[in-house]
Amino acid sequence: MDRVLVIVIILIGVFRWASSRQANKSYLLVSVIVQTLPLAYGYTLVEFLSSDQSIGEFGNGIRLEVTSIFSIILILSGFTKLPRGAFTFRENKMIYLLLFFFLIAIVNPANPFRTAVLVPFSFLVQMLFLLKLIDANFSRAAVLRGVFDGLFITMVMQFILCMFYPVMGLTYFSTLFRGESALKWAERREGYTSAIGTFKHPSHMALFTLIAVTFFFSCYFNNYQKRRCLQAFAMAAVIIFLSYSRTTYIVTMAVVAILFVVRRGRGIFTPRIILRSLLLFSSILFVLYFTPLSELFLKSDSEVQVENRMIHWALGYESWRNSPYFGIGVNAHVFYMSHVLNFDPFGGKKVLDFFLTNPIHNIHLIVLVETGAIGLIVWICFFFGSIGRYSKSIRISSYPLRIFNLMYVGILISYFLYGFFGWAPFDASIFGTAIFLGHFALDKKTYLRKAVP
Repeated sequence: MDRVLVIVIILIGVFRWASSRQANKSYLLVSVIVQTLPLAYGYTLVEFLSSDQSIGEFGNGIRLEVTSIFSIILILSGFTKLPRGAFTFRENKMIYLLLFFFLIAIVNPANPFRTAVLVPFSFLVQMLFLLKLIDANFSRAAVLRGVFDGLFITMVMQFILCMFYPVMGLTYFSTLFRGESALKWAERREGYTSAIGTFKHPSHMALFTLIAVTFFFSCYFNNYQKRRCLQAFAMAAVIIFLSYSRTTYIVTMAVVAILFVVRRGRGIFTPRIILRSLLLFSSILFVLYFTPLSELFLKSDSEVQVENRMIHWALGYESWRNSPYFGIGVNAHVFYMSHVLNFDPFGGKKVLDFFLTNPIHNIHLIVLVETGAIGLIVWICFFFGSIGRYSKSIRISSYPLRIFNLMYVGILISYFLYGFFGWAPFDASIFGTAIFLGHFALDKKTYLRKAVP
């Protein structure tokens, strides 16, 4: 069904392009790309492990990603400009560090599945080629317009699907895109039926919606299409609420509160900002624990979910102990836990298959297990360094960059906070969108050094 929806989105985009009388309609191409990213569609070229097993958080095989399809479409449409040195990453040295850890994974003797690193590598190469094409052939203003259009249409589609299920109880729409497994996750909690949209899990839909919220928040406070931003906020509030994702509830309120405080561009790591953020977060906790929402957080299956995460974290910690400095290899931790690790956190009881066949529900622990203590230090430095740098780059003269920079701060905070309790940030439906959107942010120092259209 994903393939059908991708084709439908492209055909609608072609129709809009053909019927548009605007002089500059290149933004429609960006819009179509943004609409397809959450579907995470790709054609498998090489599969390292059967689909009923798992290697790691990024999947089991190399695929021809939808990003490559759009690269071909852009080239055929005449957007062929690629300047000399397009694939140098002076402004984003994190790419070189990623390549370093990819190489370490290939030669790492502790890695039980060395070819697994090719999965995220191929994904990133295809994504980066598309982004470089867009960088060279589109202005930031056109990209901004396309992102806004694409995210807004996606929000409308997810909202409509949420109305069909669970509001109207039409289960057909819960299995339309991901099959019966999606319905299982939507109905997993007694007393609550979660919305799932086009995603495979309610929490994935909720996190994607949060990423969209950071973008529309940034647009609203930069006076860009404010009315449509308010409409997007209303749809997002309904979608996140119907997902019943407790983690997303907390993270959404925290991220919006922090962005509201830092939107003036004075940085984030100042005593005043930290104090205000702590006060706002305390207010959030009060709302969650002393209002009717407390039933959702303190009752239901909350104790079971806490216990499940503790078990997964224990498995992760034991995996890391076996290779503490460079980890056991990127995208290999699930295979490692199920085929190499000899550890039973149940104290004599058999470990449930779920814990050995699913990624650890903590992306920071995944980074520690797969890249070791050195990788985790780089990861933490990346987050704090980027959040600090971009929070001071919110008031630069380019209004598209002001929007993208504030949005990027929101995405980074969302990833950092949500990542303590789930692995959804590494799912292709979220990861691809986050990389795509974050790429168009530019810190003040880089902006002053290079001309950005």
